[in-house]
Amino acid sequence: MRSPATRLIERFQVAADGKTMTLSYTWDDPAIYEQPHTYRYIFDRSPGSPPYALEEWCDASDPIEKQSIVPPKQIIK
Repeated sequence: MRSPATRLIERFQVAADGKTMTLSYTWDDPAIYEQPHTYRYIFDRSPGSPPYALEEWCDASDPIEKQSIVPPKQIIK
């Protein structure tokens, strides 16, 4: 669910040693959520891997992929 006031903040952080990368997503919309909702993914670098990331799509209608994130509390009107 989104409204014109919805904000998504994406942050990419690579650890100082270069071995992990953390992606964090924060959804904020006071008309929908009780408080900003943040979730994170942490990726480990594979030994010998090239210095780039591969893009992967997820399908929210897939029941397996859908269960990976717990929906935030929403304001019910």
